[in-house]
Amino acid sequence: MLSWEDDDLNVLFEIRELENIFLASYRYAVESWRIPSEKPATRLQVRLAEFVEYDGPETLLIVYYAGHAIQDEQRSEPPVWIS
Repeated sequence: MLSWEDDDLNVLFEIRELENIFLASYRYAVESWRIPSEKPATRLQVRLAEFVEYDGPETLLIVYYAGHAIQDEQRSEPPVWIS
């Protein structure tokens, strides 16, 4: 479950509600992580790389993002989305 550290949409309730469904109804392990405001693209890439280490033939990985974004037009490669 991904959301911004500086959440201006108040998505925490939404995340907790979906987290409870995954836990109670499906018995999925759930991790929540808040995208930091400082170096968000780099830190998110690192976190996602750590997350996919759990991948395997019997594994279902779900990434849920709650928030909004706009493309940072000042950068060319790779595209960066900022809150």
